[in-house]
Amino acid sequence: KALTEAQGGRIWVNSDIGSGSTFSVLLPVTQPAPARTEA
Repeated sequence: KALTEAQGGRIWVNSDIGSGSTFSVLLPVTQPAPARTEA
């Protein structure tokens, strides 16, 4: 949990008796900066 939150993400769990649990993780994705070209 600490690692996920340190990266700006979220983690949570949904649990249903008799069905089990679902763990979800959401992490932000950033696009790499475009390569700079010298003119």
